[in-house]
Amino acid sequence: MWSGRMTKIAKVLALMMLPLAATAQDAPMDCEAMWAAMVPEASGYMLSKAGGGLVDGWCVLDAASLRAKAADKPNITVGTLRMRGDVSAGAFAGLEVEATGLRVTPKLGDRKMDARLQSLLRLLVADVSFKLRWNAEAQLMELREGLLVVPGRAEVTLGADITGVDPAAGAAGWLGGALTSLDLRVKSDGSLARPVMEAVGERLLPDGAERFEAVTAAKDALGTLVTALPDAAFPDGKSGLEALVAALPQAAGEMVLTLRSEAGMSAVWLALAGLKDDPFSARALEAVLRGIVVTVAWTPGTYP
Repeated sequence: MWSGRMTKIAKVLALMMLPLAATAQDAPMDCEAMWAAMVPEASGYMLSKAGGGLVDGWCVLDAASLRAKAADKPNITVGTLRMRGDVSAGAFAGLEVEATGLRVTPKLGDRKMDARLQSLLRLLVADVSFKLRWNAEAQLMELREGLLVVPGRAEVTLGADITGVDPAAGAAGWLGGALTSLDLRVKSDGSLARPVMEAVGERLLPDGAERFEAVTAAKDALGTLVTALPDAAFPDGKSGLEALVAALPQAAGEMVLTLRSEAGMSAVWLALAGLKDDPFSARALEAVLRGIVVTVAWTPGTYP
């Protein structure tokens, strides 16, 4: 599941870069070409925008929305979307994105997504921003200043390095990408975990299970997963991760996670690991996390 999402994110970022690579150096970004590349016809979405244009080097959209006919594809709206990019010798060099008032709204006819998760998403409004830069000297795609804010509920900051990316090859250039460094910080008031755990836990129990039973089942499954994680990948121990699981489902506080890997963790690698008969067994997890060092710290508290 996670590897599929990582692949989709990589494709979206690659599509954003296509018009940048085609733009002459020092020339203003072609906003219309960028919007068209962001929403290809094959995506099933159509972009509508009330206004916007080029403002101080930023491509700006006001009251933009992505809508699809398919019942299982949510509508996406944003109050203001700002993007700008750089090229070097005609190739992608950097991209900055700022989105405020972002909403993901599932359709009423969507029967694939759990009803509780649909209701939760309809309530959430977020602000998102990040900077993506190609470090040609180190041959790294660097994600910096990643920020997701759900006012009153959660704040996520993110930084990452991805090796093996070919920025001149479009979407195909991301296929060989591997995560070598990740710095993640999550602050939460704890309100978002329970409905997710209910939805996941119900899949682990017979029909008709009570909500508290579903939450308990999901928590027990997470505890089992943490136990199965190889100790070698956690040289400082797993106490932070264990404390976080123990705090669920009302885990209010701050989690700080770091990941380092010389070889890198690729989406293709994760997808292949997910095809194993028991992808969450201790043996399978040891193979996935071999050569990877993870630290997790959990500090309970009140947020915001």
